[in-house]
Amino acid sequence: MKALFIPFLLLFSVTTLAQTTSIEVNISNVKDEVGQMVISLYLPTDDFPMKPHQFFEVEKKGQLTDGKMTYTLEDIPVGKYAIVLLDDTNRNLDMDRKMFGIPKEGYGFSNDAKPKMMTPPNFEACSFDVQEPTSVHITTVYW
Repeated sequence: MKALFIPFLLLFSVTTLAQTTSIEVNISNVKDEVGQMVISLYLPTDDFPMKPHQFFEVEKKGQLTDGKMTYTLEDIPVGKYAIVLLDDTNRNLDMDRKMFGIPKEGYGFSNDAKPKMMTPPNFEACSFDVQEPTSVHITTVYW
């Protein structure tokens, strides 16, 4: 009996340590249904905003209502995060730019953090804690 109980106890303790939840990302001011939204999720240790911990490609067609859409990130471990959003109209997973580095595609940051001149906000300005199901709002910005 003890031989069966110990592995079960170990399995239970490991699963409770890796507590996960969800992040509902509410996106507004989306221009059109062309392409996809790329939602990049960052941890404090990631190279923000260049190398995300994880990213999600979200189809816009059929998801957009009055310039708004919602996507839920599931099975996210509790912790501190930041999100960068890209309206990837040509689906190349990269921010395309006009002359002088001005963004051609829409973008946004969690907490609706704003860039300073042509420099993105830092992780702290965009960060939020996730301990339970959490909802964040991001307004898409276009130039």
